[in-house]
Amino acid sequence: MAGLDRFEATLGDFLKDVGVTGDSSIVPANTLYRVTVGTFSNYASKQKAWNDEATLISEMVGVANDPIFSDGLTTLMQMTPDRFKRTIAGRPKAFLEFIKPGAKATEKKYGIPAALTIAQAMLESAHGKHSIGYNLFGIKAHRGWTGKTQTVKTHEEINGVKKLQDGTFKDFNNFYEAIEEHAKTLMSPRYAHARAQYAKDKNPFNFAKNITGIYATDSEYGQKIASVINTYNLTMV
Repeated sequence: MAGLDRFEATLGDFLKDVGVTGDSSIVPANTLYRVTVGTFSNYASKQKAWNDEATLISEMVGVANDPIFSDGLTTLMQMTPDRFKRTIAGRPKAFLEFIKPGAKATEKKYGIPAALTIAQAMLESAHGKHSIGYNLFGIKAHRGWTGKTQTVKTHEEINGVKKLQDGTFKDFNNFYEAIEEHAKTLMSPRYAHARAQYAKDKNPFNFAKNITGIYATDSEYGQKIASVINTYNLTMV
């Protein structure tokens, strides 16, 4: 848990500064007095950081004990964007565990490799930090889409030049719905070659290569997806 690690590291530095060595769980009374009364005022800048970390830890404990987390798909269906941003977004390992049940479910249902699904969500949303509502995949809302949408600034590559422009994206009712829509998107005729190749070789890297220039305008999209798959060992999911 990254927040807990940072909290412990900050606390450890603080105790060293006030002269505590060895087992930090055994703190003499006079040191406690200096920490809480005499010295603490010198650490006003760190106090806010500690409070922030304590809040994060409380959130993460709440998440771990929440009954909805007993089932991964239920979590994806019931997690609110606000809670997701506080507890999971921006934390790669937590994000991976969060999305994995949905990715595996859609692989079983549609044949889209879970490694690709997870890697695309990680790349498109920066591990959830830049999700568009429930949309983790940067799925555009084209003609015929009757669901919810959001319009945000996005970079598009046009004739080899990246330009910032407005883009209209799909939004959903929950995170699992987003994962399901991602799989349905890749089931369209536009991606028939990628699916056919994957049926033969079961290679998510080739799948990523074959959707480059179709799913995203970035000419390096397949390479970026491959890098994410390798970094997080997603072929073993």
